[in-house]
Amino acid sequence: MSPLDKNDNLQRYIRDLPTPSSQEEALAQFQNLYEMVSINDWLEGELVFDLGNFILRYRPDLISLGIRLNVQINLFLRTIEKYAADPDTIFYNIGHSAGCFALTEQNAGVLSGLIVDTTWKENPETGEYILNNPEDNQKNWISQGTTASYAIVYARHVDDKYDIRIFMIDLLRQKDIISPITIIPINKTLDMARLRFNNLTVPETSCLELSKKSSKLELLNGIFFGRYMITEATISAMLGQIEHIQQSISGCDKFEKLGFVNYLTKCYSEFDKYKSLLYKNRRSILYADTTHSLFLTNCYKIYTVEKSIQVFNKLQLMFGMRAATSDLKFENLLLHKVAEGDTYVLRISLINNHFKSGWFQMLTKRGFSFQDLYNLYQKETRREKMDYIMENFQVISDNIINSTIPKIDC
Repeated sequence: MSPLDKNDNLQRYIRDLPTPSSQEEALAQFQNLYEMVSINDWLEGELVFDLGNFILRYRPDLISLGIRLNVQINLFLRTIEKYAADPDTIFYNIGHSAGCFALTEQNAGVLSGLIVDTTWKENPETGEYILNNPEDNQKNWISQGTTASYAIVYARHVDDKYDIRIFMIDLLRQKDIISPITIIPINKTLDMARLRFNNLTVPETSCLELSKKSSKLELLNGIFFGRYMITEATISAMLGQIEHIQQSISGCDKFEKLGFVNYLTKCYSEFDKYKSLLYKNRRSILYADTTHSLFLTNCYKIYTVEKSIQVFNKLQLMFGMRAATSDLKFENLLLHKVAEGDTYVLRISLINNHFKSGWFQMLTKRGFSFQDLYNLYQKETRREKMDYIMENFQVISDNIINSTIPKIDC
């Protein structure tokens, strides 16, 4: 079967799915879909991106299915593929088992991904690793965490916060470390969990070998496949929202007289062009695996999600209940804002990279204005400089983003 035919078959399967009423039903839908494609085909092709776009555009009521696919393919499988010494053997052993991705920690808050307090230490006699959380901390908001058979876990050396390694934990043998999150504010059909490690001993082979040779920045930004998928899916979600409104106002003249229809038509055109831009750049950005490709991904994710939220809210005000009856909800876009790197955290990351590039780059590239640079020069301590940047981070990061990627004109 050709990739195009396979994509069409999977889209038909998704289109005919009922809206799940429970986490168990949603998990079964995901597992059936996941098993229709080989692990190799999930990783080698771009099928997961196309299905994510399809779900958010035509079936946003199945958003938990899109999240599960993103977690499973772009976070769980791709981490193994990138950092395991022999990923094929792991894939053979685990088959199509569900996995989860445990990076976020309870005390990190909005700084999810920048702070890792889960620790590892090595038993010199056995080579085993011992994982621990501080008493007041644990892995948090782990999507698919209560039903997964395996977990990808990020932990740092007990005495060196920069020595971060990635572990693959067999959750079927460690059920006592999982506690379900019962109050889920955004999506009721996606199981989420906290994972707590209290002197958990895992075999030497649980550490993904190549993570030992990677920097903290490389490891923490290894999720940019998932980040780019969210970027594309957000644009697709907005196209679906606009199409829903267009259908619901058909034959209603008052919106034409108010000028709202012209704005809606312009929005569709602009979001459709941006969808084509992201698709065109997908391979060159994701498979380059460079610092610049990560920088571009971060810029696109920040801009598309925040712009989509802005336009979504404007359309709600313009079209009222005709917009509100769509299956796309504000909470879905909010979830995209925080998933795989909160957009505010990514803004700070952009500024940090810009600041570290040196005075010449800061003077010749947009970001800090001359007034900003003068004000920073006047600050005596690093703390004062950081306080100034945080007070002005929105404007500074906007300058960086606007000088790097195209904008949506609506």
